[in-house]
Amino acid sequence: LEVREKLYQSARVTLGEVVETSNRLLAAELDLATTGAERIAAHERHLEKALAFVEVAKARHAAARGTYAEGLDAQEASLEAKIGLLKAGGKLKKAEK
Repeated sequence: LEVREKLYQSARVTLGEVVETSNRLLAAELDLATTGAERIAAHERHLEKALAFVEVAKARHAAARGTYAEGLDAQEASLEAKIGLLKAGGKLKKAEK
């Protein structure tokens, strides 16, 4: 995931590829989780990444290196991550609401 994030920041892969990799990492972490707390922690990490994608997409758009649609895709990914966290029993922090 870190490699894809760096490639995205240098415009060598799409946001969709990064989100897909992040989703696969979440799925693997959830498969390995043995407790509810571990599942919630995996969702929290996933949400943290998704929120970072939004910021990067906004910055890329502001610098004319990304599209507005890319920012919307990043927002969609962050909303899906929030929903996943809430469904797992986690809570959103005030800054994430």
